[in-house]
Parts: sequence; C-alpha cells; structure tokens
Amino acid sequence: MKVVVTGARGMLGEDVVEVLQKKHDLIPVDITGAPAVYLDITRLEAVLRFFETEKPDLVVHTAGWRDVDGCEEDQEKALLINTFGARNVALACKLNCAVMIHISTDYVYSGRGKKAVTEYSPTDPVNFYGYSKLKAEEEIMGLLDRFFILRLPFLFGRGGHKENNPLHRIISLLQKGDQVEVTADQICSPTHTLDVARVIEMMMDTEYYGLYNVSSSGEASRYDFFLELASLCGLDKRLLIPVNSKIKKAKRSHYTVFNALVYKNTFDTGPGHWRMALKECIDRIKVS
Repeated sequence: MKVVVTGARGMLGEDVVEVLQKKHDLIPVDITGAPAVYLDITRLEAVLRFFETEKPDLVVHTAGWRDVDGCEEDQEKALLINTFGARNVALACKLNCAVMIHISTDYVYSGRGKKAVTEYSPTDPVNFYGYSKLKAEEEIMGLLDRFFILRLPFLFGRGGHKENNPLHRIISLLQKGDQVEVTADQICSPTHTLDVARVIEMMMDTEYYGLYNVSSSGEASRYDFFLELASLCGLDKRLLIPVNSKIKKAKRSHYTVFNALVYKNTFDTGPGHWRMALKECIDRIKVS
C-alpha cells in the first residue's frame, strides 16, 4: 500500500513512519522538509498537486499545531493549520480515492466531570485548540466516507523535536537540578506514540471506518506521570512541583480519561497500561 504520513518529523509522525515503512511504500512529508518531503498543508493547490503526483492509497494525517496556549492567542493560525489543513488533506483524499486517518485530541471534550468519556460523549472544547480540532473532524466527516478519526490524549514518545518533546524536556531539566512546575489537575490516560502507530497499522488493514477514542489504560495527572518518569530515570522527584492549570493562558480539560467504548467493541487489541508503555519508551530512549 502507498501511504503518505504528514507531520512525519513530529513525535507521533516519526513512530508512524518507523512502524509502517516495514510493510508499505511510505512517503513522509513535513513542513520542515528534509529528510521528509516538504509539504505545506495550508496551501490547497500544493496539497492537490502532491496527491495527484503520488496517488497514495492512504494518508495518516498527524500534522497540526499543538501549542494550546499559542492557539488561544493566534486563533486564525490555529484554524489555518488544524482545521483548513485537515480539510485540504481530506479534499485531496476525496479527489484521489484515498483513505484518511486523522489525528484528533481529547481536548474536544470539556473534561468538566469525573466520568470517563466515550466516543458518544458530547463535545464541548474549553479552548481554541480543541475547537480547531473539532472543526477539522467535522470537515473530514462531511467530505469523506472512508476515514478513521483517532481522538488521542496526552502523548509521549522518544522522537520529534527535542525542545517540544515533554520527556526530553523534563529529563533535561531534572538532570540539571532545576525545579519543574507540572499541572496536577489534568487527568487523562497518557499514551505512547509507538502504541498509537501500532493501532494505526492494525486499523488500516480493515474497513471499520469511523471515530475512535484511543489511549492506554489507567489514568494519571501530568504530575503523576512525570513522577513515574523521574523514578524510572533515577532522577530527583522532589524537583517536580505540582501546580494548578489555571496558571495557563488557555483553559485545560481536567478529566478526559477514555472509555473507548466503540474502539473496544470493534477491535480485539489495543494499548496496555500507561506505566508499562512509559517504561518501554524510556528503554527505547536509552538505546537510541
């Protein structure tokens, strides 16, 4: 199968490329260019030309702007990249009969309650990042019949740009002996990007199109998660300072633990517990 991966140099994109390139004719594209192919998803004509030339069977759309506070401050940019960029890719898929796998977010949910959210839970984003991603979902569902939309929680992995990678950033600060403020009131199911890539590989061999919540099992605040990270890396956990997310510019969803009702009743396998996934990720970082 000929597969295009957008955002191929990002944290998730790198693991998707690593997993899929073993069995598929894969074309990695990214706004940063080499070693991926340069493509600006906000330029419709460029996207259409690229698809017409390459004629992919399937596209994994991981590209997006995930700076939650940045999206709140520059809402037009958020719409351009997260919403119109996804729309452009969906249009190209429609015109070239390609399947689209789109990466969305748990920020489409409000997270105001204390009950795990299913794919049928009402959407009510509390920040503009979540709004821009929800509108992207709506564009895709309006244009395509053959799509997978994966709503994902807080992601961690070894790849991408180190300055944007939460694991590398926290490890580096703790190694220097710096105190790090981490939110303690955002609770979700942290998920390894490698596990997401494995789910994508499994899904793309089916025709079970639709919208799915995908995450590891278990739940944790960001503070809980980074305490486990420090423990696994032998770093001083006392340097982690729990804080409230109210200090952020954009509001945050507070409880978005998934009950992946549709996913669990459609597919036989999925990610395990986030603690085991984090250990696997740290082991990969140590040997890379």
